[in-house]
Amino acid sequence: MFNFLKRFKGNNRFADKNLDNNIILTDDVQLSLDSAQTGKNLNVCVIGGTGMGKIYNYVLPNILQANTSYVITDSDGYLLNKTGKFLKEQGYIIKVLNLNDTEHSNHYNPFDYVCDKNEICDEMSVTKYDDMELNLIGDRKTAIFINVSMSSISCKSLSDVLITRIFNVLYDRAALFPNNQLPIPVRFMLDEFPNSVYISDLEKHSAVCVHKNISVNIILQDIVQLKMLYSNWDIILNNCDSILFLGGRSVGTLKCLSDLTGINADKLFALHADECVLDIRGLPPFYGKKFNPEKHINYKKLEK
Repeated sequence: MFNFLKRFKGNNRFADKNLDNNIILTDDVQLSLDSAQTGKNLNVCVIGGTGMGKIYNYVLPNILQANTSYVITDSDGYLLNKTGKFLKEQGYIIKVLNLNDTEHSNHYNPFDYVCDKNEICDEMSVTKYDDMELNLIGDRKTAIFINVSMSSISCKSLSDVLITRIFNVLYDRAALFPNNQLPIPVRFMLDEFPNSVYISDLEKHSAVCVHKNISVNIILQDIVQLKMLYSNWDIILNNCDSILFLGGRSVGTLKCLSDLTGINADKLFALHADECVLDIRGLPPFYGKKFNPEKHINYKKLEK
């Protein structure tokens, strides 16, 4: 459909030679975890309407890489059920903040991570004590699954507090290591963003985190969602060196992406189900195929 594909295919100069050290963007394009090597940060904005493969073609393949720590919003528990056993077999420490079923949840007490005891703390049972070990996420491979009902305001508020706190805890922890960088990369995989979580000062976090070996993956159905909740939405988008469009019908999203990439909105609208458009900072946007997780070497290790 687009002529940009020939320019990039077969010449993925941003990929690490060791394929295990990459993040997966499309069927053809991978990006090294070493930002110093690529000159690109690992912040990614993934946009796709319902059924366009945000989980299947992006989140799942990148969890299968098992090459970073993960903080994952998982509103229905699907990703925990699908990947939890696999990650544990890979040596991961698994933590679950299940605000829908607190009897099957780890515990998070904000007071354990702050000096100011006047900060507001939710009184739910999961806050009675803390076993999340947030300060160690960047020290050892860890996967935190945050399971919260998007219809519960009180539960969502606690998840908002948790994610914001994780950023701050990791910044302090990174200061203890050479170059102020965590030894294990940490990726926030924020599915159903911003419905699942609201992060205060996201425009600042998305800029600061990349210097600490932390990255943010903002996974949206519609750019309009971002605009409605964040006045500095354009700064947040600008802080993502990679923007991946998986398809969708939103007029607002199509117009915004057309303005951003120079691709006619009609062509974006006409993408086939297995097609996507990737825009990497400093390069022309190009067409590609979505990554099929079933061809990943680790796919057979997942729960059925």
